[in-house]
Amino acid sequence: MRDVVERNVEYPNVDDLMKTAKAEHLKIKAEPVKIRGAEIIVRSLIKNGVDKIFGYPGGAVLHIYDELWRFREQITHYLVRHEQGATHAAEGYARVTGKVGVVLVTSGPGATNAVTGIATAYMDSIPLVVITGQVPSTVIGTDAFQEVDTFGITLPIVKHSYLVKDVTKLEAIIDEAFQIAQSGKPGPVVIDIPKDVTAHLAEFSGEKTQFYSIGKENTLDAELLDAAIQKLLAAKKPVLYVGGGVVTADAADELMEVSELLQIPVHADSYGIRRFPVGTRQLYGNARNARDLYIEYGGFRKRSPFCRRGSL
Repeated sequence: MRDVVERNVEYPNVDDLMKTAKAEHLKIKAEPVKIRGAEIIVRSLIKNGVDKIFGYPGGAVLHIYDELWRFREQITHYLVRHEQGATHAAEGYARVTGKVGVVLVTSGPGATNAVTGIATAYMDSIPLVVITGQVPSTVIGTDAFQEVDTFGITLPIVKHSYLVKDVTKLEAIIDEAFQIAQSGKPGPVVIDIPKDVTAHLAEFSGEKTQFYSIGKENTLDAELLDAAIQKLLAAKKPVLYVGGGVVTADAADELMEVSELLQIPVHADSYGIRRFPVGTRQLYGNARNARDLYIEYGGFRKRSPFCRRGSL
């Protein structure tokens, strides 16, 4: 018979194998998934409560439109026939709903067509976030096809603007843009995004970034308030001038209570008048006869034509 040689073979412990496999599985699972910048944009919009967007497609924003199609159940896109129409539609949406209007246009002529609507939102204090496409970051400044300096063109007519060159900062920038558009005196914010940034990969946290420096509460000066009250009570022919700020502050009802209580006529501009019924007795009243006190509420004028010799 053949001699049988016994060999001492060490087999791995089953428990150790299971622990190792589980550790590797958890490691893979824990690694963050990276997604395209275009998807980060759409997910960030959803995170900030956006369910409607107005726009017109173009080459620089095609990646974003791909993602809008994927997330069409969460965001409804309204296709306009001109980029100016998109900004005005978003402006009207913001006026009616109180939410931030969102616009998406392409680079070059797409961005310049949107300028009129952005300027209107700036003058009327309407919260907008306007996302504009831009040529790839590698060719910015080379007079590339459909390249314009969107950042520079819109700088005088926005609350804030961005030119995004790093996809890892995209999510935080969109969060900040929404907070800036809504805080304090509302207005438009432009986010200019090169096409290559929408294709780059980055992590999406899904957590809303809070910028604590935005939207600080205003403190009321008791002495100034008391002085204003004394002037109001002493005035013989006061008038209230009401601007769009009364709409933003949602304070029209309180203002009318004061007007009716003290029998003060109200002169409203084209922005403030939309919160006052046409038949309101105090509306306009004898505003043109006011001479001694002019009270401005939510407006921008420094002197009323109705109160040239009175105090402001």
